[in-house]
Amino acid sequence: MIPHVDTFFQAELLRDGGSLCASFLDPHGHSVWLLLKVQRESQTSGQSVRTGFHRPLVINRTIGIENGVSWSTAKVLIARLLAHLGCPRVSLDN
Repeated sequence: MIPHVDTFFQAELLRDGGSLCASFLDPHGHSVWLLLKVQRESQTSGQSVRTGFHRPLVINRTIGIENGVSWSTAKVLIARLLAHLGCPRVSLDN
């Protein structure tokens, strides 16, 4: 189930090298995160490069539940967050 957005708090780029997190309250007052954790790969040179993102997570921080969701579900949630902010409708497809 895709959570509904009641109050949007913030979206941020985390200091782990590129993970993205959006935090909001659902209609029950639960603190929820949509987390897109960066995927990294070590190179032979010793450098670490971003190769994409792991499966999106929806984390209900109030009751301690973490669920992996599909990319299509994450896109719906992102669209809801954007709509809540009054952003014009955008395409989330490549």
